[in-house]
Formats: sequence, structure tokens, C-alpha cells
Amino acid sequence: MGDKIENEKENEQFCYAPWHSLYVDPSGPYRVCCNNWESIGSPSEGKTFEEIFNGGKAKEIRQTFLSGALPISCKSCFLNESNSFKSLRQYFSESLVSKPKQSEYDHSARKEDLQKLDLCLSNKCNLACEYCNSGTSTQWIKKEKQLKTVDQKFYENFWSQTPGVYHQDFENINQIFNFSNNLDHIEFKGGEPLLYKGHAELLRQLQSKAPSILLTYFTNGTVYNQEIVDLWQSFKHIDLYFSIDAVDPLFSYIRDGNYDLKEDVETNIFKYHKSHPSMGISIHNTISAYNILNIDEFVNWWLPLHEKFGFRLSLGIVNNPDIMSLRVLTPELKEIAIQKISNLKLNENNVYHRKIIELKETVRNTKFDPKLAKLFIYHTKQSEKEKEMDFLNLSPEFNHLWNELA
Repeated sequence: MGDKIENEKENEQFCYAPWHSLYVDPSGPYRVCCNNWESIGSPSEGKTFEEIFNGGKAKEIRQTFLSGALPISCKSCFLNESNSFKSLRQYFSESLVSKPKQSEYDHSARKEDLQKLDLCLSNKCNLACEYCNSGTSTQWIKKEKQLKTVDQKFYENFWSQTPGVYHQDFENINQIFNFSNNLDHIEFKGGEPLLYKGHAELLRQLQSKAPSILLTYFTNGTVYNQEIVDLWQSFKHIDLYFSIDAVDPLFSYIRDGNYDLKEDVETNIFKYHKSHPSMGISIHNTISAYNILNIDEFVNWWLPLHEKFGFRLSLGIVNNPDIMSLRVLTPELKEIAIQKISNLKLNENNVYHRKIIELKETVRNTKFDPKLAKLFIYHTKQSEKEKEMDFLNLSPEFNHLWNELA
């Protein structure tokens, strides 16, 4: 057994995820959560799931938290927290129904500890969103290859993975299911999870455990799958997060110009809502340099859906790739964003008012990095060579950044 926490004082930066959750990457590696970039092992190395979950790297991450230090691979959460934005670490801690005192943990994890699975079963996707890559979207494979022919050195550093089509083997996933006797939450991401061919079969295999399992999906909303909807009926609860980062025409730009928000996504949102009225529906916006100045248009689109149908608001922040993060915003652009957020007409009693305030503080606290801003401009210009849309036409406030740094 490893060393336990030496005193009873609770560490405010302690994270429970390394004991209670697992992220499965479509290319093979397992990680303690989706925000932690360090692999704890892979079935391709000939290891069983138990050998991975209680292997040397997993224990090392746990022991780092037990010692009161912070794993460097967890910097994304702590970056968000330093900028006044609620992190995945904080959400996870709040979501655990019951957890021991920190002093009762050691560097090993038991079968009953694993409660949440974050499954990215395949990188198959029908979109090539601007901040994505081939590791999580097959539509990016061709695009990455094209960009690397333009600037091999820059884009080799930008994307480290080898472009390819990835999917997890059923046998590996079944090992995880068989190991855990306390699993109560499975989160599906992608790629686009509703395009994964084996998804229905996986849900069938879970039917005996279904009444105690919450299923959460992050979907781009362009796919409606009736077979999956029918299988959901057996599960404890369904939460759908529709990834929508802006309204048109910026929505189409970020989605690589192939889809229309109203015709291709809103229609499916209402079909899912009608087919399963008790499911939770959230609109998830991943905030980046591309869409922060259009946050007012987005919130004003979402708010009537919330008031009429109860659709929730979920916000994330792009930290990686850092050239698309809020760190590319000049002080002038930050002030424009802060003013637009301040002008939003959200009642202070609205449960999402706090989220908007957090976002404003995050923008205010994020430091401008001119080097990243130059790279943001460079990448945007390269990416637009394959598009029929111009970012500056959609967000003309960025013209001064282009003029000063391009």
C-alpha cells in the first residue's frame, strides 16, 4: 500500500478522479480523466485492465495528490481555476455521491472505487471543428495532411498523433465493465459517439446494469439514431450535451462550413427531446478565441430554449491548442468581450448567471500572449485556404490584431 495523507487537513486542490474515473482514448491509451494528458497504460501493451488501473503510472499520479503536490499533467484544470473558471476537477468532486476522507486514500484503487467511465470509442466524426484534430475526428485526417505539407515543422509540433482511424476493441471495454462493481456513470464522447457502429451492441451488453447507470453524451447534434434512443429506455437517466459554439454563420465556420445550425442541429435536438422528454438536454459551448466575441449572440439564442424547454447551459474553455485560447486576446479585445458579457440580460436569480460571471472573470484574468496571437493568425490563414469563409468578416473586431501582428 502507498503512503496515505499524513494529516487530517483536507487539501483543497485534491482530485478524486484518479481513483474514481477513467478516460478511454480512441487510439488506445487510458488516462485518469479527459483533461489529464498522460497515459497510464494501454491494452496494446499486453496489460490487463487491472494492471493498468493499478499500474505504476496511475499510482504515481495518485501519490502526487496524496503528497499535496500537483501532477504536471493536470495543469489544464488548475489553469482554469487560476483564471476563475470552474474546472473539471471541481465538477468531479461535487458529482461524487459519497467519498471517503482524503486521509483514507492510498495510491491503489479498488473495484468499488471506479464509478465513472469516460469512453471515446472511436474518432469517427462527420465534422472538422476548428479546435479539433485527427485524434478525435476522422474528418481532420485529410486536413492535417494538407496543413503539414504547407508547414511540416509547425504542424508536427501542433499535432503529435499519427493521423488514422481509431476505435476501441469490445474485449477491452468488457474488461473494464467486469472489473468495476460500482459503475454508475458512463460518458460518451468522440469522434461523434452516435456514429460508432458498435454503440448499440455495447448498450445491449449493459442492460443488466442499466437501471443504475447514468449515460451522458457529448454530441455535435447532426445525427439522430432511433435504435440508440430505444435502448436508452432501460437506463437510469440520459443527459445529452449538444456541442454548439456559436450561431450561424460563425457556427458553420467553426464546424468547417458543412452544417447549418437550424436545419441540421436544432431539428435533431427537438427530435431527441420529444422522443425522451425526461432526458436532460444541455447546450455546450467551448469558448475559444474564435467565438468569445460572439458570446452575446449565442446566449441570446440559447435563453429562449432554456425558458421554454428547460435546456441547460454548459461552458468549457479551450486551453489546448493554446493558439486558439483566450490568451490570444489583446487588452482591447478582452474589453470588448467583457462588455458583451456584461450586457447580457440574465436575471441574477437565473441559475446560469454565476456561469456568465465566471466567464467574465476568466476573460479578465487571462494574460495576453503576443507570440500565441501571431500563431493564431498564422494558423487561421492556413486553415482558411480550404474554406470559403473569412474569420475577419465574421469577427471584424480582430482586424486590428491582424494589422498589428500579421
